[in-house]
Amino acid sequence: MKFLKGIILIVVAVFVYNWAKTPTVSQQINNQLVTLTTDLKTWSEKIPFLVDSKTETHSDSQSSTSTDNSGLESIVINKKLSNTYTYYFDNNVPSETRQIFLQAIAVYNQTGIVKLTAEKQNESKNTLRLGIYNKTASDANNMQELGIGGPKIYSQYGLIRSDYNHGKATLNTAYPARLSAAIHEIGHALGLDHTQNKDSVMYPVDQGKTTLSAQDVANLKKIYQ
Repeated sequence: MKFLKGIILIVVAVFVYNWAKTPTVSQQINNQLVTLTTDLKTWSEKIPFLVDSKTETHSDSQSSTSTDNSGLESIVINKKLSNTYTYYFDNNVPSETRQIFLQAIAVYNQTGIVKLTAEKQNESKNTLRLGIYNKTASDANNMQELGIGGPKIYSQYGLIRSDYNHGKATLNTAYPARLSAAIHEIGHALGLDHTQNKDSVMYPVDQGKTTLSAQDVANLKKIYQ
């Protein structure tokens, strides 16, 4: 029996030695290992792009979604948004209204906290759509609705989480376009919510404010710094 076991061990040893010395087999195994390693690396790098995006939306209205009166739209809280936006106009926006929007954009750019530009920014997916609509007053108080705006946040989950905003600001052409209203609606699009501070451009009733208050600036910093 011991003799038989010895013969078996010798045969196995010879087989293993010959297998290891066979260039074709060993090379095939090495090639497979290299291919597998490369595939795993490529797959891992693409994970953030393969995972379905989880989308959160905010209805474009002037009603507050903040539960603690912080002055921030609830869906931008704890999001990691780039401070750079590419803005664009709907085709039906008249030149006069475009000028109003551009003045409002300049107000935000002057803070240095956000950068709103007409040139597409490769480093940021954030966009700001600027448009118009027409709606006359219909409520019992005859309140004039000057505009509607709000953020629309997309969160993409993978190895690295990515948040971006497709905000929208629109002015109501049923009434003369106001710079204060454009600033207010762009504020909503960027993530600012209503506040009870009458010095703020985000006060829900138009006060004709065309300069950001200290609170407005502080709230922008909470989102983008």
